[in-house]
Amino acid sequence: MDNSRRLNEEMELLPSTFRWLGMLPTGVRPMRLGQQFPRIANKLAILWEEPAVCRKYLTSLMLDDRGDRAGFPPEVIMELGTLDTYMDTGIVPARSTLGATSD
Repeated sequence: MDNSRRLNEEMELLPSTFRWLGMLPTGVRPMRLGQQFPRIANKLAILWEEPAVCRKYLTSLMLDDRGDRAGFPPEVIMELGTLDTYMDTGIVPARSTLGATSD
């Protein structure tokens, strides 16, 4: 991957991330996360089809085990918690069932 594409993935939401956000119920969509931390939203969108890996990543975001993170704003923490709770419902559709294509 070239540096310009990597920079884009860190600075803006990818088309696949927009599709992922669109397939989530309105109250579950982490919109502030996408606006403030697009790199993290992009990674969640990629990991979404691997629930165990995605859950582990979500947990790592919500718990500071390194002790050197600034932390997320409260509204982003709430969105991450909502995503985590939504995963518990077991009704999480995979992006591949919604006609997603690779970027």
